[in-house]
Amino acid sequence: MLTVHSFCFNAFQENTYLLYNEHKETIIIDPGCYLAEEQKALSDYIESHQLTPTLLLNTHCHLDHVFGNNFVSEKYGLTAHFHQNEQPVIDRLPEGGARWGVPCEPYKGAE
Repeated sequence: MLTVHSFCFNAFQENTYLLYNEHKETIIIDPGCYLAEEQKALSDYIESHQLTPTLLLNTHCHLDHVFGNNFVSEKYGLTAHFHQNEQPVIDRLPEGGARWGVPCEPYKGAE
């Protein structure tokens, strides 16, 4: 059985999803957690439900959907998966953030 849990994050009110199975393996979809308290809400839920993140998935790379990519990549050792045509969008993340007045770091991937 699959379970879906959603969060509403950042000023754009973006939906982030955790999709997990009975083995407690979870996919993190569109982590829009921008603020530290949003990152904590995501990680607290994962920890309290004893989930193991196995995949970071971006449905697309608009900045509100990828704000939390670096956090998830660093915390769980995951690299974001997204369509290859989204690469130019994620590459311009800092520029897009500046336009909207929400500074953000370039996506670095898992290290």
